[in-house]
Amino acid sequence: MPMITGIQAMTTALGVAGALGAPPFPRAADRVGALPGARVLAAGPFLFYAALYADPRLRPPATAIAAWLASDVPGVGARLLWFYRGRGTLGPVVERYASLGTTGCVGATYPVVRLGDRGGRPSGGLIVPVGARPGRRVGFALDLATPRGNWGVVIRYTLRAGAGASTPTVGAISVAASGGHTLPVRCNL
Repeated sequence: MPMITGIQAMTTALGVAGALGAPPFPRAADRVGALPGARVLAAGPFLFYAALYADPRLRPPATAIAAWLASDVPGVGARLLWFYRGRGTLGPVVERYASLGTTGCVGATYPVVRLGDRGGRPSGGLIVPVGARPGRRVGFALDLATPRGNWGVVIRYTLRAGAGASTPTVGAISVAASGGHTLPVRCNL
């Protein structure tokens, strides 16, 4: 019986959005290729999903066919998503995401979000900070700044040497809530 309870708890965590009339969070398509360590976390009025995922289209920047398909870790990308589950509306919500240790970031500003709204970085390659070597912990973060507080999620991983001397890969993945203060305030949006 404890096994069934565990499964029910996981189903509830992943199906919250579905119970609210929105598609489940994360959607099935968002979980495709997810490497072990992907997690859903609740923080404030948001649910967050963070995963590294495998995708053979992700190639070194020099050979990628589109900017979002460029990855310093070939075949691996980062997916960082949020889902608003709060009461009433909230806004503005400023979304920022970036590799830890870099000065640039990407994001958006949502004038207002309502129950069931979602956003984040659905796909894209991993950008490793200059000078990162195998054995170093690196990561990606998603921060949300709102009038009611800041929330976010961080996914960290250990950079490992791959099969080729210059081909990195990942190991030891961890996900944690960040409090929304992981990225510099002025990260060149």
